[in-house]
Amino acid sequence: MISLRHRLIIYVLFILTLLLVTPVVQAMPSDIQGHWAEDSISNLVDKGVLNGYPDGSFHPDQSITRAELAKTLAVAYKFQASNKKGQFPDTKE
Repeated sequence: MISLRHRLIIYVLFILTLLLVTPVVQAMPSDIQGHWAEDSISNLVDKGVLNGYPDGSFHPDQSITRAELAKTLAVAYKFQASNKKGQFPDTKE
């Protein structure tokens, strides 16, 4: 017969195993439903390339900034960070 302590250990290990194999689902932005690029946006959000805004929106028709484009390209192409200074006169660093 299995003791209460062993049952508790088995139960905890089982729960931890379930937590490790459960995929993390990222919430889809709230304002892309019905947009012509909904499938592409959803695909890139699933891959972690695009995130949207903290309030859960995406603003699919809004222009993106140069910083947002740079971040998106860096994530998509897995660029490594560098200590080199940029040569853009309109930035501080």
